[in-house]
Amino acid sequence: MTGTMNILWAVDKLTLDGRSPTCIAMNLRDACRGFAERGVRVTVCNLRGRDPGAELLRAAGLPVIETGVPSASPRTLPALLRAARESRADLIHAHGYSAANYGRIAGRLLKIPVVVHEHAILRVRPHQYLFDRLTRRWTTRGVAISRAVARFMVRGRSVPPDRIEIIPNGIDLSRFRAAARLTRAAARSAFGWPAGAPVIGSAARFRREKGLEVLFEAARRLAPRFPELLCVMAGDGEDREELRRRAAAAGLKDRILFPGFVEDIPRFMRALTILVVPSLQEGLGYSAMEAMAASTPVVASRAGGLPELIDDGVTGILCPPGDAGPLADAIAGLLENEDRRKELGEKAARAVTVYGLDHYVERTTALYRGLVAGQPKGGSK
Repeated sequence: MTGTMNILWAVDKLTLDGRSPTCIAMNLRDACRGFAERGVRVTVCNLRGRDPGAELLRAAGLPVIETGVPSASPRTLPALLRAARESRADLIHAHGYSAANYGRIAGRLLKIPVVVHEHAILRVRPHQYLFDRLTRRWTTRGVAISRAVARFMVRGRSVPPDRIEIIPNGIDLSRFRAAARLTRAAARSAFGWPAGAPVIGSAARFRREKGLEVLFEAARRLAPRFPELLCVMAGDGEDREELRRRAAAAGLKDRILFPGFVEDIPRFMRALTILVVPSLQEGLGYSAMEAMAASTPVVASRAGGLPELIDDGVTGILCPPGDAGPLADAIAGLLENEDRRKELGEKAARAVTVYGLDHYVERTTALYRGLVAGQPKGGSK
């Protein structure tokens, strides 16, 4: 198939906590031009109401349809069917549990392929496991962002392994390469951080699986050893106020900063001395990918898909998840060795080129074309 394809992205949520766009929203924002150039017309069905993530996509020129009903409601199915018909969808690309649940039923009724895209390794809920088992034959193709997520899709989402394709998220390398040409001092000027201070940080959703309390404990241990150290935790989420309270109680209120959602992520990554990804579980590690592209060294947990992204000791440093001691030691070792930081950053920037946005768009477009052309057909096995 070589003509224009109409793809409906059905998404559970485009915004975190009502304020910050999700990685799904930002990834599509960056990829939409590449899709359009390849004859892929994407319409987004947002299973929540109007929110900042939806507005981000509208600003990028993408049509967004809001269902106007709670995503878990049975009324989502007719709303999704209307969106598919309105957009003349050739394929439904589902992101999230509700999108996958109703998307597979909609695809079955409309006789069009359905792609179930998984971005994380999640706790398996019994009711969802049952639904996935019942509708597994209606999953035309599963997409996982890493091998670790693919294993979860087989075990936790009942997707047949021969129907799963691994397509990592892509990033706009040009933006991060431009940021990498800035000096650290120039990058920091936008944030008001001291030019010469060691600055470690994270960019993540404030939830338990991101392990931010482990980063907090590591920063607390490092503070006496590095009197000028700043720890910047960018992002938002349910654990933010608890981390703020702990920082104040530990006397670190002025040394652990919470800037919220950061729009200029390339400059943010370049401004850091070290990006820390202390996740207890991680699909792949989007923020680590971004830091690597900006030539900023990464210290991360050996969790989920992170070991697939980071070659330990070559393009970053991996530590046991959930243990602040080794994490603090790894950070300290890099803070005391500028040459080592530079070496890791340069090797990481070269290695991360395989995660460029064009590669992601090309592989996803090829998947769409194969499925819309009828190979393979869902429910044929």
